Amino acid sequence: MTQTATATSPPAATAAAPALRLTRGQAQPGPDECFARLRSFRGPTEAFLAELLGLQAALAGAVAGWVFAAGSAEPLAATGAVDAASTARAAALAAGEASPPGPFRLQPLAGPEGPVTVLRLPVPVAAGADAVTRERLALTATLYGLHEQRLAAERAGAGLAVAAIAAVAGEEASFEAGALALAAALVDRLGPGAQAAAVGWPGRGGRVRVAAIAPLTDADAGTSAHQALAAALAEASRSPLPHTDPAAALAAEALGTPAAAAVAARPGEPAAGPVLLLGFDPARLDPGLAAARLAAVAAAARGPLALLARADRPLAGRLPEALARVAVRGGVGRRVVAAALAVALGAVALVPVPATVRAGFTAEADGARTVAAAAEGQLASVAVMPGDAVRAGVTVLGTLATDELRLERATLLAERSTHRREADDTRGHDPTASRLAELEVERLDAAIALADHRIAAARLVSPISGVVTSPDLHPRIGTPVTRGETLFEVADPARLTAAVAVPEAVAHRVRVGARGRLRPASHPGVSLPVTVTRLSPRGEATAAGTVFRVEVAFDRVPGWLKEGSRGQARIDAGHAPLLGQWVGPTLDALRLHMP
Repeated sequence: MTQTATATSPPAATAAAPALRLTRGQAQPGPDECFARLRSFRGPTEAFLAELLGLQAALAGAVAGWVFAAGSAEPLAATGAVDAASTARAAALAAGEASPPGPFRLQPLAGPEGPVTVLRLPVPVAAGADAVTRERLALTATLYGLHEQRLAAERAGAGLAVAAIAAVAGEEASFEAGALALAAALVDRLGPGAQAAAVGWPGRGGRVRVAAIAPLTDADAGTSAHQALAAALAEASRSPLPHTDPAAALAAEALGTPAAAAVAARPGEPAAGPVLLLGFDPARLDPGLAAARLAAVAAAARGPLALLARADRPLAGRLPEALARVAVRGGVGRRVVAAALAVALGAVALVPVPATVRAGFTAEADGARTVAAAAEGQLASVAVMPGDAVRAGVTVLGTLATDELRLERATLLAERSTHRREADDTRGHDPTASRLAELEVERLDAAIALADHRIAAARLVSPISGVVTSPDLHPRIGTPVTRGETLFEVADPARLTAAVAVPEAVAHRVRVGARGRLRPASHPGVSLPVTVTRLSPRGEATAAGTVFRVEVAFDRVPGWLKEGSRGQARIDAGHAPLLGQWVGPTLDALRLHMP
């Protein structure tokens, strides 16, 4: 089953206006820039045609333009001064009818059955200029052929991409890691524009549980975000009809993306395999292509995930079912054995075994330094981008405007020169006046030194070696800044810690010095050993409920781990009976809500 829906309104019959719009007095991108954009364009064909129409209209100096598909009177794209009458005349020309009156030009984009462009020029052009325009338009038409060839190549390689995405699940050692790797691969590899993904797996009673989300969020069970994802997965699993809106619309809302596709491995059979949700940008990824690829991934990943899910079920979870079958179907001897095994299982359930606390984590910079404005002024320049490497005391991150400070310094120098001459002229005959002038020179020297210090402080130099982690400040050039305002942040990538958001219900089980393991979303098959270094005494309210911040230190920080990376943490929490670990959370929840 495949469903797609977008959160935006559907396009009108005349399609959306192209990205390059003709507006009088508005600077249009140059031909070179437009050609470069179209050569690397990765969106759907309709959006490409809109971009191409904008370029053709700009090159021809047209006041209006349309793109028509073969045999259609409704344009795929339009730009400029478009009205019903001019659109009808352009459609007649595109259909091969007699040329309508007016300066219209027809420009084929492909073969006889391919789309064509119709441009309306403001005035007839000279013969020489007209030849140049035709040559330019013919050159732009070749870009459409390149776009079609690229789409064909992508469709040919889609099977390999699907197989590679599905294969990542089988490479992991546990179902949790396999589902998380599959969700991350869907976002990274399914196609440009993929923004978020979720993996669901059938549970008891026909329900579908949320097995993994990418990028990782704090949507723990019980939160509205988690419930929305579960509802979208359930709708996708039970609806037998393809291309139905409810599941895809629910998925787009739950994932927070403009559009989404929702796919079940076998429509109408909730226990047959994974249910996948993909949120994407429809301007960059064709919805039909996204849904088709997602369906292929769901079918290919069904086997590997099923094996991992079965292998992950503990013996204590499978044994009661086996005992129940023996008690119902077996003879007296088998029933005696089943009873003995049940007693043994009850004894085992009381044996203390290692316990762990699971929660999400975020990698943070340890010892990051900020660079603030030393005085009020304007941001004059920015020399770095996020991620740039910088050196302590050498790299200039940016500068503040110093025009007023330099003017003030020049004024102070002029005053100092005047008082210096006054002190020299009165030294012999008026000692008092000479002394007063010298005192004024000393005051001006201090003021000049202060101005020099403020001018030097306008150069914002990195205090440590590392990488820039603050947002890009180029858009703020020329805007005012206040004294003490943080402008840049620099962190050492080799010094990372992690903050684990432990739910309130299990926070009391975590101790300083406890060992743990982190699985980052970018490398779900890697387990990073850590040690708890600090427990926050104050809880933090989140959408998932109250959590306590637990700081952990890495034994060794891998080079690929970045600040802001997320994943799942498991922290050792001593020993507890199996029975308590199974039913403890349920009993705690019941006690909390009992009158």
